[in-house]
Amino acid sequence: MENRKSHVKNFGIYLLSVSLCFLAAAIGYFGYQVAMLRSELPAILETVDQTSGKIEPVLKEIRQIQEIIPPIIEEVGKVRALVPDVLHEVAATREQIPPVLKEVEATRKTIPPILEEVEKTRKEIPAVLKTVDNASTAVNNTAKEIEALRPMIPEVLAEMEATRNAIDPALDRVDQLITKAEAVGQKTTEGAISGVVTGVVKSPFSILGGFGESLGTALTGTGELTDEDIKVAMQTLSILVKKPEGTTMDWTNPATKASGTLTLLDSYTSAGKNCVKIESKANKQGKRLAPQQVDLCEDKDNNWKIVK
Repeated sequence: MENRKSHVKNFGIYLLSVSLCFLAAAIGYFGYQVAMLRSELPAILETVDQTSGKIEPVLKEIRQIQEIIPPIIEEVGKVRALVPDVLHEVAATREQIPPVLKEVEATRKTIPPILEEVEKTRKEIPAVLKTVDNASTAVNNTAKEIEALRPMIPEVLAEMEATRNAIDPALDRVDQLITKAEAVGQKTTEGAISGVVTGVVKSPFSILGGFGESLGTALTGTGELTDEDIKVAMQTLSILVKKPEGTTMDWTNPATKASGTLTLLDSYTSAGKNCVKIESKANKQGKRLAPQQVDLCEDKDNNWKIVK
């Protein structure tokens, strides 16, 4: 028992000795570290001084930042207030995207036909260029022909002058023919003869029976116009039949104080013939005659006849 206690005591002393050794080592290491720290202390103090010198500019920067923070916060508040409107616009734009896409798709479908048409046009270009080249050749040939005909111009002008000099005697013969026609009593064909020969009436008129009486009745419904009135009206009518639809022309005979208007209501074709519908409004010595309508058709001899 005593031996056991002795062994325990010795072991405790051993542990204490070891602990003291470790403590001494730790104290020595601490001293070493303190010495090292003491050697580095001037550098640390210099670094601290340098750092303290930089603190004031940093604090100044911080104060400046603090001054601009309220405007930034205010601007952020304004932006935040705009967010609902922006979201609304985005939603509206999003709703418009499907129709736009649909329109784009429809446009995309039209591209192939357009490209096909462009390709057809491209293929036709050589033929067009060939046609243009042929036309250019024809123009050159025409220019050559004109150049060849230019020496003949003086001769043609001389022929025209001779023809012009022969017109007056021809007109005298026409007047003689008209005089003879009146003497014989052909009152219904006087206007046609004068028109055919002198060119006053471009399109002759004729009808079975007395033309003057028939046309006068057709234009007035009463036959109150004289042969001279009918002649004047017929000259106007011969010009009107070649005019566009809706054209109105006036005629007047100062000798009998008769006047009127002729209107081309319609131009049409019947049984292969050119036909017109004419409306006539006439006045005789201050009396207004009832308006009448008459249809005329051109026969194979280019004579206009009243259609009954």
